[in-house]
Amino acid sequence: MPMSKLASPPTDLAVRRAPTFVDVVTERAALGGGTAYTFVSPGRDERPSLTFAELDARARSVGALLAGRGLGGERVLVLLPPGLDYVVAFLGCLYAGAVAVPLYPPSGGKYTARHAAVLTDSQPAAALVPGDQLPRAAELAEELRAPGLPLLAVDGDLPPAGDWRRPGIDGDTLAFLQYTSGSTGTPRGVRVTHRNLVVNSAQIQERFGSGPDTGVVSWLPPYHDMGLIGGILQPVYAGAPVTLMSPTAFITRPLLWLELVSELGAAISGGPNFAYDLCVDRIPEEKLAGLDLSQWQVAFNGAEPVRARTLERFAERMAPLGFRREAFFPCYGLAEATLMVSGRRVAGERLAETFDADSLGPGHRPEPAPGGLPVVDCGPVAADLDLTVADAATGRPCDPGTVGEIWVAGDNVADGYWGHPDTGETFGARLPGDPRRHLRTGDYGFVRDGRLHVTGRSKDLIVVRGRNHYPQDLETTALAAHDGLRRGAAAFAVERDGREEICLVVETAHGHVEETADAVIGAVRAALVREHDVAPGTVALVRPGAIPRTTSGKIQRSATRAAFTDGTLPVVRRSDTGAPQPQAAPA
Repeated sequence: MPMSKLASPPTDLAVRRAPTFVDVVTERAALGGGTAYTFVSPGRDERPSLTFAELDARARSVGALLAGRGLGGERVLVLLPPGLDYVVAFLGCLYAGAVAVPLYPPSGGKYTARHAAVLTDSQPAAALVPGDQLPRAAELAEELRAPGLPLLAVDGDLPPAGDWRRPGIDGDTLAFLQYTSGSTGTPRGVRVTHRNLVVNSAQIQERFGSGPDTGVVSWLPPYHDMGLIGGILQPVYAGAPVTLMSPTAFITRPLLWLELVSELGAAISGGPNFAYDLCVDRIPEEKLAGLDLSQWQVAFNGAEPVRARTLERFAERMAPLGFRREAFFPCYGLAEATLMVSGRRVAGERLAETFDADSLGPGHRPEPAPGGLPVVDCGPVAADLDLTVADAATGRPCDPGTVGEIWVAGDNVADGYWGHPDTGETFGARLPGDPRRHLRTGDYGFVRDGRLHVTGRSKDLIVVRGRNHYPQDLETTALAAHDGLRRGAAAFAVERDGREEICLVVETAHGHVEETADAVIGAVRAALVREHDVAPGTVALVRPGAIPRTTSGKIQRSATRAAFTDGTLPVVRRSDTGAPQPQAAPA
């Protein structure tokens, strides 16, 4: 696909003027067009698909089903595995004027704390499920700890599409609750309206240049903002065809992602930083033979800190396949702003700028420094969105170029969390002389040359001996210190003898680490002293996958800290400011 195709014509006028996302889909269907979604399953030759017209018709049927049950305005769980039925179920909620609540189904009856939190908070009136689950409806409701919850099938005997009537909704109507990943605590449901969704879809379209000629491939979980909006909903706004696969298929076989991008000549695809690391670490060289990534124009990277080393490794490994460094699209966003706040394609060869580590703390003006810490910028702010770097303590704008808390204001910003009216300080912050409502993101960063540089989360900031340390910086340095380390690391503060010390938990690259543990720990300690002038109190090695993660793959530092301090983290080897000491893993 030639580069010029990325700059597709503006989205059709009727779609751009749509007041709700229901109108987006109905207008897109009225315009005709080809395939909207295709779903690929490993090992299966058939690839089910839906055209825009078929998508609209099926969503109307589900909408009529829900409306007939009096569920307009009610919360409805979307409890299906990734696939076309999931997309239809979600849109069917919107077509009924209901509030969709995306939630992954219990796996093999495994009920999690996240299920409990979401059900307790959202109090759903019904759940949409696959038809094959209806025979065990009572059992499934028990698994969800919600006896009596009505379960409705999206692939069964539905009303005809002609029975659907447009609900009385507008841009201010609540569309869905996006529950946060829970990386820092109990998940909370972000109240996303139709206006939020339409506006952010337009912002992403403007920045990506997406359109009918720009195919999308997505493996991202549809239960989280990047997968739901970036991989499913926004492409409908842009009229871009999407090929979907399940996140499990990607994690099990990362090569499938690259094979689909190559086969389809997809222009847009991406994921969190770890996805690019996984491809480099898990795909043998010989398996890449014959792939063509030259059509990949937007390789977005977001949802977690963007690592310069990751971009360099992926670009170097995939360059022989036609992948261009300029395709990288580092971006910043959060569910509270629907999805995207800023982003850009890499210009030229430089993927990151290095800064003096001591200048990256709040209130400082970062200074470029050769050999310093690399920071990948996340580009300029999206259209029709205002971003201010503010002093977290005073609520006043910081001096230009100074590190502070990132505040954003715009029509893509949600108005709060479901059932938590006490979060006005987060969603209703005011700047002096500015009456607009601002979202306090809780993230620190600075603006340089018109581009946002994100330095870390305020909640995760580690202060040791009066110096600020962002855990992701320590983690990045640690993982690069030795070839025996994997992609997972968690840095946090622990108290010892009345003072704060840094603890670093790192996953090894393989299960057999006893013979190299001392060397690995020594390399990590040396790297932290060299790069950050800090000696960690504890370095602990764990086996691959031992560090707790959210369902979207983010490291859970608070959960790791809790498991470490109560002795339930399966540590293989640990060093406490001295000679490494073996520690038996808990049974």
